[in-house]
Amino acid sequence: MDFRRDTMIFLLFHVLFSTALAFLGATLFGNLTPLIAAVSITLACPLSNWSSQEILGAFPGLKWRSFTPGIPGKFEMFLFALLLLFATRQFAFLLTPSPTGIHTLNQNNLGDLPCHINYIRAMAGGAVFPIPNPEFASEPLRYPFGIDLYNALWESLGIPLPSHLFLTGILLSATSLVVLRWFGGWWTISAFFLGGGAAGALSSADALSVTSAIDWKNLFLSVFVTQRGVLIALPVGCLLLQAWRLHVSDRTPLDTRVQCILGVTLGLLPFFHAHTFVAVSLFLLLTSLQEQGVGGFRKLALSPFLATAFLPATYFVLSTSDRMQKAKIIGLEPFLQKNAAFPSLWSQLWSNFGLWLILPAALGFILFYSRKTPGKQTEMFRLVSLVLVFIVFLSINFAPWPWDNIKLLIWPYLLLAQLAGELLDPLSPFFVRLALFGGFSISGLTSLFNSFGPPSLIARELYKKTDLNDTEGALKNLPPDSVFIAAPDFNHALTYFGRFRVLGYEGHLFSHAVDYRRTAQKQQAIFTGDPRWRELVGELHASHIFWGPAERALFGNANREWMSELENVSLVPGVAVYRIK
Repeated sequence: MDFRRDTMIFLLFHVLFSTALAFLGATLFGNLTPLIAAVSITLACPLSNWSSQEILGAFPGLKWRSFTPGIPGKFEMFLFALLLLFATRQFAFLLTPSPTGIHTLNQNNLGDLPCHINYIRAMAGGAVFPIPNPEFASEPLRYPFGIDLYNALWESLGIPLPSHLFLTGILLSATSLVVLRWFGGWWTISAFFLGGGAAGALSSADALSVTSAIDWKNLFLSVFVTQRGVLIALPVGCLLLQAWRLHVSDRTPLDTRVQCILGVTLGLLPFFHAHTFVAVSLFLLLTSLQEQGVGGFRKLALSPFLATAFLPATYFVLSTSDRMQKAKIIGLEPFLQKNAAFPSLWSQLWSNFGLWLILPAALGFILFYSRKTPGKQTEMFRLVSLVLVFIVFLSINFAPWPWDNIKLLIWPYLLLAQLAGELLDPLSPFFVRLALFGGFSISGLTSLFNSFGPPSLIARELYKKTDLNDTEGALKNLPPDSVFIAAPDFNHALTYFGRFRVLGYEGHLFSHAVDYRRTAQKQQAIFTGDPRWRELVGELHASHIFWGPAERALFGNANREWMSELENVSLVPGVAVYRIK
């Protein structure tokens, strides 16, 4: 295999296919084992190689060494190298041991990373499939956990957690750069890696903070690094949208074999990222209508591409949405919440999007004055539909937490950048493009450089070393399927060891549309000494009560009746684990 041509696309398919094979194997045999992991990784290699060769044969522009027309190769490679440097920095310090504990460089990882570690280690530890939710053990895991299952394969084979998290992150960063370049050249690369948080990023190093008034932060730092499903969803979504657009417009007709490969890819997408599947499906339909009207819709509906995607997509959509029950969360709540930091809606929009906010008007002006040119009406349709979809995604929330809509907003935003490149690049020489690049990218570059401080100063503690050591000792000899009543902290030490809790972090449960309120009330009653604790413990179907530093901090040190009636099976003085009879 020629590394320069094939490796990135091969890796993309290897993540998809090895995960799918492992899911089938674990479901069939009851749990993930090292043998299933090894077989899945091995069998995925020839399948991924064949798929990547077919895709590269159909789309030569995806080859590693083919540069964007009109952009000097040295400039493009410099941009690639710079962005990979930032990616290496982020993923190398994703999970970093220190004398006092484990730290993470990006503070936006504080909430989400322990949740993903919990999923990864629960699956690698032999959890039964279909896997219960490690943060809400009474229900199946409805979250699209495909990328965590992929990392669980390497975890089960003994690869250290920081190592396989780093390799997955950096390799999928490189893959995303390759696919984004093919998708829309420097425009889409800049939009994703160098956009976001316009005014705030330029004026404050704190613009990336989770407490910042800026919602549309740098997408690479706030979404790609932290929302793990986006690692694979971004390149897959771009691949699917560009491939179908070239096919439905008859510029690159695809044979049945290539359409089936793309169909399987689309079918697996909701297992990795539900938001991207919704957005990509919508834009596949819109692209078909834009290019060929009703004939394009018919072409999509009757294609081997859609037929191949239908069954796996239906299964994973119904599974992750609890048979569409989670669709009830859709409502009218804007992505940009009213914020006293901004005097008006316009100032809030400008602070978030900056020059990108002006781009649709500029493109509309160009298209209006060239409307008689063949093909410009189609491009006007594209522009109008992108703006309308962006407004819809900006106004209607598709998740309990409105900020999650950013995972939908990414797609009309990237497609707008793609259209901008197609319209503006032919009109300007390279030095003008370089000026445009600087204007649209300065905010994101500032954000990335602001994140490049010394790790000792900007890294945040994820776990305390003493908590991990004590918890590891307390869990010794306890079966991996034990279910604990424990504090609902986002970074509870139990998450690091892949253990199951009756009630995990309520912020995650809320954002994943889990109805946890009654369980939270019952657990609160047990920890605060309710005399009905025996009845409540039975209703929660737990096997142990965990009593450590986090529990004492939340509920105090007073003795509870169950402390004297249940057996403490922990051998560590600082942590008690009470076995429920």
